[in-house]
Amino acid sequence: TAKPSFSPTAAPTATPTTNYCTEILPAGMCRNSAYLQGTFDLVSGLTNEQCRGLCLARTDCFGYESKVSDSLCEIHTNADDFHLTYAHENFHCYECVSAAPTIAPTSPTEVPTSSPTAIPTQNYCTELQPRGSC
Repeated sequence: TAKPSFSPTAAPTATPTTNYCTEILPAGMCRNSAYLQGTFDLVSGLTNEQCRGLCLARTDCFGYESKVSDSLCEIHTNADDFHLTYAHENFHCYECVSAAPTIAPTSPTEVPTSSPTAIPTQNYCTELQPRGSC
């Protein structure tokens, strides 16, 4: 068994390259868990393929809805917007997976030591005089 390393890796791992979209069936309009339209940006004049490409290129896109007959495209920015569809033959709802939608990392709360400390840091209590609590 290999011993754990106390040093961070030199660089982050490679970004995933698999991008794809899956149609939510039955065909229809995207709806969230509250059966509402959800959160999206409306773009007109795009084919289904152009709408897909736009979604996969955006860092905040979790999927899209396309109405091909009117060249309408909704770029959805909330992961809950694909709970179900409101069936309609002219609309198509797609949930997409890409490297783009991520939650921004938070900063560490404190700077780690460069190497492990010699003696573990411990919290302790001292009895107060006269008798009390810590």
